[in-house]
Amino acid sequence: MCIRDRATIIRDSLYDVIALDALALDLISTPEFVRLQGVKQLGFCYRVWPGATHTRFEHSLGVYALMQRALRTLLARAETRAALAVTADDLRTLLAAALLHDVGHYPFSHAIEELGHPIAPHEQTGRHAIEDGHIAPVLERHGLVPARVADLVDPPRDRPLEPTDALLLRLLSGPLDV
Repeated sequence: MCIRDRATIIRDSLYDVIALDALALDLISTPEFVRLQGVKQLGFCYRVWPGATHTRFEHSLGVYALMQRALRTLLARAETRAALAVTADDLRTLLAAALLHDVGHYPFSHAIEELGHPIAPHEQTGRHAIEDGHIAPVLERHGLVPARVADLVDPPRDRPLEPTDALLLRLLSGPLDV
């Protein structure tokens, strides 16, 4: 299953080993994802605490690692696996969305987003990056639908999600999300 496929690993200070499959490796190589290395996760905290250098790149890898763990735990139980009724493509879509959930962040994003119009929320900017940038061909090459991944990052306001995606979205964004 996709959760066990391993092309390489990344060492992380918090999660130690994060296993990346071919899809994840291709996604983190896109310009949209690489730019997250320069986007600070902690906003202006580094001005007061210079050692606070956590980036959106690191954060996104951590969310991906937590989603892998959550899915392994859920799928390890037969009754949960049967109740979820998800396909391998569903899981790969969710893992891609977990990795890409912050791809639209601006520098100091939350502070900037609070300025309001004309600043679009980072989820909408992320949708654009997923559907219209270098990410879409990567997802398509791996058999995934960019619009579906984008729907998990930026849920549509004009139509309901498919029931499976509405369920999976709760793992990525909700009261008990990863």
